[in-house]
Amino acid sequence: MNDKQILPDVLTGPKAWWVAALIFIFPATALVISKASSTTFALLALTGIVYGLFYPSRAPLLRDEKILLFSMVFFFLVALLSYLLSDMGTIGFSHVGFKKLGRYLRFLLFIPIYLVVRRIQHSEGIWWSGIATGGILAGLLGLFVVIGGDQAGLYSSRVGGVTNPILFGDISLTMAFMSLGGWHYFRERGKFWLMVPILGFVLGNVAAILSGARGAWLAYPAFALLLLLVAARQLKTAHRLGIAAGLALFLFGSYFIPQTGMGLRIDQLAAEVVDAFHNKASLGSIGLRLQMWTAAFHVFMEHPILGAGVGGYIQGVKDLVDDGQMLDLFLRYNHPHNEYLLVMASRGLLGLVSLALLFGVPLKHFLWAIRHRDPFIRNLAFAGIALIIGYMHFALTEAILDRTMPITFYAFCLAAIYGLLRARERYLLNSPVQRKKTLSVIIIAKNEADRIGPCLESVKGWAEEIVVLDSGSTDTTVSIAKKYTDKVFKTDWPGFGIQKQRALEKATCEWVLSLDADEVVSDELRNEIDSELTEKPAYDGYRVPRPIIVFGKQLDYGVSWQAPIRLCERKKSRFTDAPVHEKIVISGGKITTMRGALFHETYRDYGHALEKYNQYAWLQASARWGSGRRSSLIGAFLRALFNFFHNFIGKAGFLDGQHGFLMACLNAQYTFHKYAVLWAKKAEGKT
Repeated sequence: MNDKQILPDVLTGPKAWWVAALIFIFPATALVISKASSTTFALLALTGIVYGLFYPSRAPLLRDEKILLFSMVFFFLVALLSYLLSDMGTIGFSHVGFKKLGRYLRFLLFIPIYLVVRRIQHSEGIWWSGIATGGILAGLLGLFVVIGGDQAGLYSSRVGGVTNPILFGDISLTMAFMSLGGWHYFRERGKFWLMVPILGFVLGNVAAILSGARGAWLAYPAFALLLLLVAARQLKTAHRLGIAAGLALFLFGSYFIPQTGMGLRIDQLAAEVVDAFHNKASLGSIGLRLQMWTAAFHVFMEHPILGAGVGGYIQGVKDLVDDGQMLDLFLRYNHPHNEYLLVMASRGLLGLVSLALLFGVPLKHFLWAIRHRDPFIRNLAFAGIALIIGYMHFALTEAILDRTMPITFYAFCLAAIYGLLRARERYLLNSPVQRKKTLSVIIIAKNEADRIGPCLESVKGWAEEIVVLDSGSTDTTVSIAKKYTDKVFKTDWPGFGIQKQRALEKATCEWVLSLDADEVVSDELRNEIDSELTEKPAYDGYRVPRPIIVFGKQLDYGVSWQAPIRLCERKKSRFTDAPVHEKIVISGGKITTMRGALFHETYRDYGHALEKYNQYAWLQASARWGSGRRSSLIGAFLRALFNFFHNFIGKAGFLDGQHGFLMACLNAQYTFHKYAVLWAKKAEGKT
């Protein structure tokens, strides 16, 4: 089966090669050719816009992808708000503020870049080649400047490439560690090709050392730990110790070789730290930063919610200088050399949240992907984690996202890595494989004639066995079920947990998939289950996401996409006896979460939603009353209020619009009724 048959929207031919070429050129040239990064970034963004208009994709975005795009848009909108607020008593609608906003515009251009990259297949090698080439060229440039640059009139004690030494060191070190993610790709092509990521790593480190960027070195322990943790999954202890020894030897060698300048700068840094510890005034790197950080925090405390605007920090420093609390020299710096404090001062807590989302949203997905069964996805996730933890550390000593080069590099690399990862994942989820383990599907039902058909159709001819337990249907549920399976049983109704345990006990296959009658198995989930159930599955149970469909719309946030355990090894599993919200319990097993989805059309109409929530509230309250739980009426109200804000704000239900608001209200109402029942029973004097 070729790629075009699997994914009809995949770009092929010259269109794909053009995108791939830009993916290679950006990291390869970013630090050594002036304006190359901005030009390549703009070209790929324009390509994404053009392709989106004339060759639109038919593949819907996943929830994770939507949240990622939202984090980018949210960061820009908060920056825009900061710019607008700057007219209120700080620097006004200045050229400086407009220039900063132009930099943040790259996070909006991230969107077309990401959307076009996710449409090209099997292009991971282009990325690995580009990022390794970038590290190699940065290192060679550094060596040339230090060793032979004085004859060419280029000599400098610190190497900066096409940017300043600090940013050169930060980005080259990041590329060095990201290069190692290509190890698996190049190893498949022969031992000789392993020199590509090795040289990218070594020379990228050389470039970072020669830059003299001490802030970059702060990230080294985190980079090394990430490398060792990933290596621990694949290498023997002796090899891991060898890697650790190699990294330590490299750092010590860099310290003791005078030409690197590392020893001198570390000694200076140590002296400054000692002075700071003993409260000695210092105008060195540490002393200056400590005073700037104090000023930024002072501005934040005066404007904690929305910050003081684009020029808030600058104005705060001017005020402190006028009061004699800071020296005039601090007026030279328009940021406090700390991204977190700059964001807090200019955009307040709202800005800090936007920065946390910018780092945290992709990091969460990469942490999941680094445990994926596919090595290509794991390696891309490694590069993504290296990118993010690098920037999180650089932000401690530099306003890393207040500069054009690092913003462009972060946005481009994140779009490329995440896009290639998603393209690979789409390919796997849409590639049928032969399942090695037998599978039973179990369903409990009552009066589900209008919904059980699509459910059974989604597993017909795929599962070896379908078991349906009916608890007294008065419609045609049983006759519909018998069209799909001969294992239809009529029973009484003892509650959800016991009924599902009965169904589990009637299953005979090695693995069991538990479904509700209103759920439909997606094609992606079927393929993913088939690929997971190998001769020796890596896990004993799998959580399965359930995007809910209500009132004609699929919800992606709030109460949607919960992932209960639904796929399990039969002999290791059982259901709890809970009358509602039962769970699968797996004895001594490992559990993970799948990506494919069970589409869950929860309610027939609004009246059914009210009926179902009231039924569940009563059952839950009765069970809790029996276990000794009690509640007050004010407690019921506060829990309902918290539930609403948790779903609508905390879990981003507002992104689902009116449907999200309604579901947040229904869930809050359910929570209130559940605890109000406990109060009512107590008020009635029941025991």
